[in-house]
Amino acid sequence: MASTSSPTSLAIGVDLGGTHCLAALMDYSGTVYARHHAKISAAERGSRDTIARALSGAIFEVWKHARDEHPACLPLRGVGIAVPGNVDPIKGLARYLPNFGWLEPVDLAALVLDCEVSHDDKPAKRPRGAPKCLRDLLGVDRIHIRNDGRCAALAERHFGVGASGEHEVLAMLTLGTGIGGALIHNPSPERVGSLFDGCSFDAGDFGHHVLRSGDEAFACVCGNRGCFECHASAAGLVRHWRALGGEEHLVSLDDAKTVVEKMRSGEPTAVAAWRAYRADLAAGLANLVTFYNPSAIVLGGGLARTPELYDGLAAAIDASTLPATRGRCAVLQSALSGDCAAIGAAWLVFSETDGGAEKTPAATATPAPPPPTDAPAGGGGVVVSVGLVCLDATVWVAAPPVADTKSVAERSLTCGGGNAANASVAAARLQAPVRLVTKVGADVHGEVLRAELRRDGVDLRWCSTARAGATDCATPTSLITVCGAARTIVHDPGLLRSDPLLPAEFDPTAAATTEEGAVPAWLEGAALLSLDGRHPAAALHAARCAMAAGVPILLDVERPRPGLEDLMQLADYVVSASDFPEKLRRARAGNAGGDGGEWTDPAAAAEYLLIVCPRARWVCLTLGAEGALAVERGSRGKVTRVPAWPLPASAAGKVRDTTGAGDAFIGATAAGLRRGLPLPDILRLASCVAATNCCADGARGGMPTLAELPQELRALLEA
Repeated sequence: MASTSSPTSLAIGVDLGGTHCLAALMDYSGTVYARHHAKISAAERGSRDTIARALSGAIFEVWKHARDEHPACLPLRGVGIAVPGNVDPIKGLARYLPNFGWLEPVDLAALVLDCEVSHDDKPAKRPRGAPKCLRDLLGVDRIHIRNDGRCAALAERHFGVGASGEHEVLAMLTLGTGIGGALIHNPSPERVGSLFDGCSFDAGDFGHHVLRSGDEAFACVCGNRGCFECHASAAGLVRHWRALGGEEHLVSLDDAKTVVEKMRSGEPTAVAAWRAYRADLAAGLANLVTFYNPSAIVLGGGLARTPELYDGLAAAIDASTLPATRGRCAVLQSALSGDCAAIGAAWLVFSETDGGAEKTPAATATPAPPPPTDAPAGGGGVVVSVGLVCLDATVWVAAPPVADTKSVAERSLTCGGGNAANASVAAARLQAPVRLVTKVGADVHGEVLRAELRRDGVDLRWCSTARAGATDCATPTSLITVCGAARTIVHDPGLLRSDPLLPAEFDPTAAATTEEGAVPAWLEGAALLSLDGRHPAAALHAARCAMAAGVPILLDVERPRPGLEDLMQLADYVVSASDFPEKLRRARAGNAGGDGGEWTDPAAAAEYLLIVCPRARWVCLTLGAEGALAVERGSRGKVTRVPAWPLPASAAGKVRDTTGAGDAFIGATAAGLRRGLPLPDILRLASCVAATNCCADGARGGMPTLAELPQELRALLEA
């Protein structure tokens, strides 16, 4: 929807794509006031005059909006066009557009500016003296023209994932009919976020570096074989499918979505094509990392919105790069919508008409989301938690039990437990609306656990029930023995063994084709997705849905589990037990016993997790009595530390039960993220809730309500 604010200066950006033409009217801050979209058929691509008329028509439509709604902004600052090919921005030439069949230079700027305009679509009623061509209408002799990948990269740097300024070297790839590419760097303090053009404005054209040779190399429209874009563009996915036996007449090169749908349904040819495509994409991106050493690669285009694309992608890239660069480059999905290239083309106008200095604007583009910060935008939304609920049976003993003897417990307690369930209760008691997606057995324990969670206000509409009557489908149970400060847990996974929660049990659309951009009911209104790594198939599906919907993901990691590393590839925030990094490192090395010792510096352990979790904005390590610390991506080694929160006076300085302390920390973190608190405040809040929970029996016995928090922390959540 167009903005209704009052701009002071406007420019038009146009994205010329293989199947469309999109014009956007934008101000210097990135706010979009009007858009016009027109389709381009395959038959029309080869006609220069038809393309010029499509471009001029789109420009004219959004110019009319400026004329009618913002006349004080006329004349406009200018027009920029994002072109899918090689250009000469000085002369306004489209030098080489192979996907359009334009293999010789075309004076695209002149063709567009000289097109006649039809006032209000009624040429016979043109006012006397009205301009007859776009050049006269706009009062300009130049069109700012760049490759579409470079324009998309400019938009992403100034209004998307790069807007924070964290990435000094950023690469952008658009996966469409071909592959557009660009490099963004900071050549000087006055020119932050600038394009690296090379000597002839051709730098960053990653799509045409040769990736494959021989019989396995696909022919490229540029005349070569094995070009990266032939194998790793959206059209490249279709080529892989055809090469493996897919019938050509069933899927056009513009229809990668159909191959993705076939892959999701398990069609063998599509699954094999997806694997081959992913291997080629990873190989090309590994080359890019080796050549340019960027801190982030941003993927745009329709195929880049496929969550499965990112599963294990960073690890596959690292496998083909030098040790010094491994784990240093994040692979991120574009934060901008389909008008990314048009926004970049409009920004190009402002940057090139302000003496060439590309300045960082003061606001983000509409409708782009805000750039990554410590937390998601605060104030509302639901915390959705996916993971384990179980029954905790705890006994307190004076001495450790001895085999083949009978001892008497000092006291006992049976209550609800489970990582995700405990964290859900902690967040709910802090007045965060919480939705728990989980599964219980068809037994009395399951009913008791449901009742406990409902009393704390947890939404259980997406809680499933296991098959009735099967002994291996019981509610998970933990038998906990507490002796002084020591705690021993024996866990029976129950239904996790043979009947774990599956995506189709809470998301009926999981195996179906849904409208692009549709949000499943269980995720509606979500501000955050919290995962504990249990029920791995359900967790991975939930993470993919959240990623596609732009919902940030909080991941709790305590020990290596099946499927956990897939979730680590997608997580935005990670909270780790202090010994998890070493367990993970040894598991990856295939040496459970390990040698070489543990990290002596927990900050270094957190840095390691930041490397293996490529999307994570920060990683936090809980350190028990030593408090907690966190390391933020792009902070150049900055560590945020908080001491352990003092126990409340009512506890007389004594810890009663540490069960659930880590889960309480997670729940409070989720509540803080939901409210958009700064990282130091989140850590203080979580440390307080975890410490307070240790002052009563059971995993949830001491979790404080909002009213029971110290005033300084309560004020953070009530603001």
